[in-house]
Amino acid sequence: MNARGWTLTEAHFTDEPACAEHLRELAASLGVPVPARRAEGTVSVLRPTAAGDARPNSLSARYSTGSFPFHADTAHWIVPCRYIVLGCLDPGAGNRKTLLLDTATIPLSDEQRQLLVSTPFRVVNGRKSFFSTISKQGRSFVRYDPGCMRAATGDGERALAVFAPCAWSDRVAEICWQKGNVLVIDNWRVLHGRSDAKASDPLRRLMRVYVRGGDE
Repeated sequence: MNARGWTLTEAHFTDEPACAEHLRELAASLGVPVPARRAEGTVSVLRPTAAGDARPNSLSARYSTGSFPFHADTAHWIVPCRYIVLGCLDPGAGNRKTLLLDTATIPLSDEQRQLLVSTPFRVVNGRKSFFSTISKQGRSFVRYDPGCMRAATGDGERALAVFAPCAWSDRVAEICWQKGNVLVIDNWRVLHGRSDAKASDPLRRLMRVYVRGGDE
């Protein structure tokens, strides 16, 4: 992983099984690959999903096939996964970009930092829901996902707005997917989102593996 918290490389897989194997091997070199949900394998296939077909409390349920706000995956876990490994099987016809924001380098004000460490949220995860803040002194990761975090006080919306895309547009990196691209994201540090599609892109297909790091 490089100094900016993410890296983009090129692979030469030609189909879904080859892509899955490549991602599993790469994930295993970073830590322990883990499934997104207990009943699933370690490799997930991601497609644009309409709200009516999406899982409750997911970003697709809230934003449908549109753009996604910045977020950290698995923010509803007590300790979110350390890395996300993504591979592109089909970029789709919509030129839909993945957007990256490195929270370690943005110049937050003292007021913004205080909002992140002091504003409580209810993190929705069924019977395992819990309360947390976005940041915490001495904690290595940022917990941030508007899809599963519910404000517990009046400052909640202000805290979530700290990482609004419009606030840091000059610091956002854009990934324009091509078939065979592989992206690794430090999920403790770099938030990611999704741009709108310029055209319908039902064929867009990414594959994903979550990784628990050895220093969790």
